Amino acid sequence: MGKSSSDSKKRGSNYPVAMVMIPAFLLSSIVFFVLDRLTKYYVVNTYPQRWVINQFISIQPTLNRGISWGILHSTSNWVFVIVSFLIVLITIVLVFYTYFRWQQGFWIGGECLVLAGSFSNIIDRVIYQGVIDFIVLSINTWSWPVFNIADVVIVVGIGIMIIQELKEK
Repeated sequence: MGKSSSDSKKRGSNYPVAMVMIPAFLLSSIVFFVLDRLTKYYVVNTYPQRWVINQFISIQPTLNRGISWGILHSTSNWVFVIVSFLIVLITIVLVFYTYFRWQQGFWIGGECLVLAGSFSNIIDRVIYQGVIDFIVLSINTWSWPVFNIADVVIVVGIGIMIIQELKEK
């Protein structure tokens, strides 16, 4: 039997494309995950102090026990555990959300990027009791909060998710 028009409306507009593209989503997520893990390993084992690359970029290993940009950073173990628990919970919810969107034929590239970055930062929380941030961008006396590759991947993924949501409406 053929699919009714109501079946096609339930699915994402790119159902066949989304089903075929899952290996690409997984591959890009794995590449960014591995890149983040390798850069953190390299920085932790190579640069114990700040290393200035040029006047705008430097490497400075930092342990962040909060969330992005040091928000909710605390030396309290209880705060760290609560923040980490919430991050794991949100990541689990995103895994299910991503799976259901994929099953409905929606493009899930943004979700996969967010998951790759989140998984890498969760591993840091387990291994180091905080997330390894190391990229510092600055101009004169102004400096952006220290971040890592996973943070960039998460932000780009969220941006893609927002754009995709706006396109779907």
